[in-house]
This record gives sequence, structure tokens and C-alpha cells, in this order.
Amino acid sequence: MNAEIVIILDNALYFSLWCFLLSLLVLLLFARSRLKARRKKIEALYGLETDEDPKTFSERSPWFNPWKTSLSSALLALAFGLLGFVTYLFLPLPYFENFSAGSEWKVTPLRVTSISYDRFYEGFSLNGEVWNQTREESLELKALIRIMGIDDKPLDEIEVAVDPSPLNPGESGTFEARYTENSPFIKGYQISFYSSDDIQIPHLTGFDVD
Repeated sequence: MNAEIVIILDNALYFSLWCFLLSLLVLLLFARSRLKARRKKIEALYGLETDEDPKTFSERSPWFNPWKTSLSSALLALAFGLLGFVTYLFLPLPYFENFSAGSEWKVTPLRVTSISYDRFYEGFSLNGEVWNQTREESLELKALIRIMGIDDKPLDEIEVAVDPSPLNPGESGTFEARYTENSPFIKGYQISFYSSDDIQIPHLTGFDVD
């Protein structure tokens, strides 16, 4: 299954769980107030004791069944949860990344799916993986790694190839780099991707990226 579909389904389940819990709370509070009102009517009609045990009261009064009412509330809350699940998946609502709304992953060509780095005395090394998430376009890529200094300004930059190149739709490529200069002044790095024509290609980060 496509990783983006898994993300959308996970968000939809999270949203539907909140819909279920909130609606269950509201319905149980409403059922509680209705049961209290119904009990008072039954007590007034049949002259039952107000301090009678609820179980005994239920047996003597077939119209008063709190368990049936609670189960009905839970089933109705479940229906609201399912409605929330379907709503999140398919309705083009603002701020929803679903199958109908304009999702960022549909228009951003690249996603960096993993990065691991090793900082050592002389500098650092890193290995990364990038995914071509376009549907039709093959991309000839190179990664530009900008070394950031302790003053948050660019200190240096290195260019490394992405293998394989070109990167076909739906494929993942890897890149790796090793930098052993200006070690005491290194604070971090930034990664960007360029085509063979030196045109910057937008990317997202996600999954297990550090």
C-alpha cells in the first residue's frame, strides 16, 4: 500500500476516534438526564421508592432500562465515529489532507524518507534516501548539502549524486557524503535537490527522517 494512503488512513482513524469519544460522552450525559427524568415519572406514577436499588428498580419497571439506553448511546456514537472517518477521507474540507482535498504530497516531487549521520572529530558523514513521488516524471537528481556554521551562516557546500539517476516515478534513490573540513565551526547542514539543469526541485521530509 502507498505510504501516503497509510498516513491518510491513520489520520482518519485518529479523527474518527475523537468523534466517537466526544459523541459518546455527550450521548451518555444526555441519556443520564433522560433516565433521571423517566425514573421520576415512573416513581410518581407507580409510587415506587426513590431510594430503591437501581437493579431492583429496573426489574420492577420494564420501561426503565439503563443498560439498553447506554448500549444505544454507544452504537449511535459508533455511527458518528464512522461518519467522521468517511468525512475525513472523502470530503474536500479545509486543512484536511485526504483523497479529495489538494494534498501537498501530490504536487511536491520529492520526499526524503530517511537520513542517518555520523559526527566525528574531523567532520561528519551522512547517508540519505529520497523518493520520487511523482506519477510520470523521471528526475535526474543531485543533492546539494550546505554546511552551516556556528553563526547560522553557510560555511561551505558539497554536491553529491543521487543513485540511480534518472530516478523513475515511485522509485527511491540514495545519496551519501563525507565532509572533513572546518570541523570546529560546523553546527549542522541543510539539504536541497537540483536537476541536471541546476533547477531546484522541492522536497518534503517524512517517516523516519532525523
